[in-house]
Amino acid sequence: MQAKLSSMLRHTGMDHRQGRRLRIFSPVNILNGHDTDQAGIIYNISADGMFILSENRMDVNDIVNLDVLAVNDNEPPVIIPGIVIHTNDHGFGMMYRRLDYLAEATMAQMFSHAFVLS
Repeated sequence: MQAKLSSMLRHTGMDHRQGRRLRIFSPVNILNGHDTDQAGIIYNISADGMFILSENRMDVNDIVNLDVLAVNDNEPPVIIPGIVIHTNDHGFGMMYRRLDYLAEATMAQMFSHAFVLS
């Protein structure tokens, strides 16, 4: 499993985002029109979007909603809406759609716990 994850991390493919990317590893459930509750890991984030490691295949232009695990059990679930802009063998890149207050607060928290990619 560790070797597979290491391989996935080395080959995340091309990125269409212009801004600074930050590395973070955070589990998510991927909700889309194909299936529900697909597992994924946020690999990096930026102000424009993120890359999700996932064994499940997505199509460009798929609408996805990421169900981010809440920090505390008493907090409501946080959904980060996006659209798939590119895919590769290790996952997909997505741009955010309209973020609500909870999603924006969650993203701010992720940025504060991430580290800068060089």
